Amino acid sequence: MVCSYNLVLYTGDTAYLEQYYPVLLKVLDAYYPSQTSPSTSLLIRPPGYGDYAFLPRSGPGSYYNALYVLALQHAAFLADTFTRPTDADRWRERASTVSASLLAHNWDPAAGAFFDGSPCPGDGDDDGEGTTCPTHPQDANALAILSGVTPSGSDEAESILSHLQSATSLPYGNAFFDNDALLGSTPPSALDAFSTRVYAFVSFFDMAARFGSPAPATVATGFDQLRRMYGTMARGDPGVTMWEGIAGGGAGSPYEGGFTSMCHGWSTGVVPLLSRFVLGVRPTGVGYESWEVRVLRERGGVTWARGVVPTPRGGIEVEWRDEGGLAVVVGAPEGTTGEVWVPVGEEEGVEVRVDGEVLFKDGDVTVTDAARYEEGFVVAKFGGGRHEIVLRDSL
Repeated sequence: MVCSYNLVLYTGDTAYLEQYYPVLLKVLDAYYPSQTSPSTSLLIRPPGYGDYAFLPRSGPGSYYNALYVLALQHAAFLADTFTRPTDADRWRERASTVSASLLAHNWDPAAGAFFDGSPCPGDGDDDGEGTTCPTHPQDANALAILSGVTPSGSDEAESILSHLQSATSLPYGNAFFDNDALLGSTPPSALDAFSTRVYAFVSFFDMAARFGSPAPATVATGFDQLRRMYGTMARGDPGVTMWEGIAGGGAGSPYEGGFTSMCHGWSTGVVPLLSRFVLGVRPTGVGYESWEVRVLRERGGVTWARGVVPTPRGGIEVEWRDEGGLAVVVGAPEGTTGEVWVPVGEEEGVEVRVDGEVLFKDGDVTVTDAARYEEGFVVAKFGGGRHEIVLRDSL
């Protein structure tokens, strides 16, 4: 579902959506309900199923239920695109139900994060009605934020990211669990331990949640994690590839020694992270019919970015510099519409000019049909073409 959503959103391939929409209906309205607890509305994972990293997960796992919510929301977007409002409403309502149930059953108020949802090995309790292993995974907690189970900026979302930062930070990234309880009673080696293993795959979701936070201090932890993890791979042999996983041992070692994949596709999330959050570009409509460029308030010491994001309608060119004042240049294909979000902080004492015209000054939008103020940003509206936006002191 997530892949279908991304394909349609980024490429505009609605023919694919039309062809596979019946499959989407069967998956969401037949298969998933057949795997759902009638008492909790949560997905129940049978024991013995495979998982990445050979995780011994079963029961009402937080990871799978957060993914379920994300799939329902993305499917609702696709239904809207396909003009199926009944399907969209049904899936959004179910996403809300599963979100509430996940919070009610798997939230750990002591840690301020979600339990994994699985029983510990040897507990023999896989139906979701008994004990829960006292461990908190990176994947489920990050996806809970990205799916809106705990919306970005909420107290729960900020608590999750704070817990993961304090409990999983290592010199070479953030571990994918905060302890080794899901391994059972066998003492793990440094290479086997979940609490010392870093996967760029799931760290992508963790960093995306941090970069999407409205709190600058939380965004800063995203830059911190990115530098620790990708810095380790860049400094290690061979220095130009992305590793499958990193484990304990000094500043970080390949997690399976010489058997580790050192050129691994799932570890390349740094590319969409930089495109989406540092360059600042993302689609808001199918095939980039509409788009957004948002410059982060906290830029992690980065003073400029420049790039071109390819779209079915042509490239979106962006360059921004923060050297004694923020300047953003955007060039977008004709026939598209977009918004450029410029951080203005405390509002007073700054002005925003677009192509030389004052759009915002000392807390007031001066051209209301072309811009608005929202959440600490001046949001300027554009069609296609090339435009320059400059933020500077108004004094």
